[in-house]
Amino acid sequence: MPAARLKDLENDFKTTAEEAELDKRIMDTYLKNFSFSKPEGMESPGSIVVIAMARPAHRLVLVYRGKIIQVLIPPTYVDYQKVNSRVFNLFKKFIGKKGGNAYMARLPLKLLSSRTGLASYGKNNISYIGKWGSFHQLFAFYTDLETEHDPWQELKVLDACSTCDLCRKSCPTGAIRRDSFLLDAAKCLAFLNESEGRMPSWVDPYAHNSLIGCMRCQEVCPYNNKVKDWIEDIGELDEDQTRMLLDFDSRHGRDPHMIKRIKELGIYGFFNGIIPRNLQLLLDKLKD
Repeated sequence: MPAARLKDLENDFKTTAEEAELDKRIMDTYLKNFSFSKPEGMESPGSIVVIAMARPAHRLVLVYRGKIIQVLIPPTYVDYQKVNSRVFNLFKKFIGKKGGNAYMARLPLKLLSSRTGLASYGKNNISYIGKWGSFHQLFAFYTDLETEHDPWQELKVLDACSTCDLCRKSCPTGAIRRDSFLLDAAKCLAFLNESEGRMPSWVDPYAHNSLIGCMRCQEVCPYNNKVKDWIEDIGELDEDQTRMLLDFDSRHGRDPHMIKRIKELGIYGFFNGIIPRNLQLLLDKLKD
């Protein structure tokens, strides 16, 4: 997309944020780090490139009180930053061969991918791409190379969303609105279990389904029929490791062996109490 569209994207983002009447917690968690200015060290951006990469859901197998438990992790969470860096390095190498430079972009990726026609919105406010459905990770980069192609287009919602209500009915917290693809984001379970602190008391204990994020609307979406069973294992934890994980931020916060293991699993970026809390909530369901 021509870099000249950056102002249009910024205005689009601000309008969407105002229409959604976003909770301050949403703004502070997800949106405050976006930048619509050229990156430091870049003289003049010529174009913005948005890329999608297919990614599976993941499964962590653990032992708890003698039982083998399987815990689901939605697409993109595992090794998110590592994958982002890898794709950037590949893109930088590709652009370099064409005589250009590449820079990281901190832009609203779903909005950008939808405006360029790469993706479409679902009623659940998730982006969908062809046969990959919602099982993908988005990336955006600046380059100083120009492009004459301008794909800017109206935002598109998936055709089937006009007659399908499965995601709204399956949403465990009622965050999906009937007549808009703008979520009541502060009620979204994915947001709640990505946030630090106690889980709100109004959340049904049986709503919890993933170690981080939420899979309910993605599991029932017809656009994910081809990928919903694409789940890859990231590893196993024995009984002792599971207990250490649950106590990670108290007794074992400095345990180098556990830190190393969590990094190997690709989920270290979601600690500070988040994953130990979420895991406990999932295990508590098994007691009933």
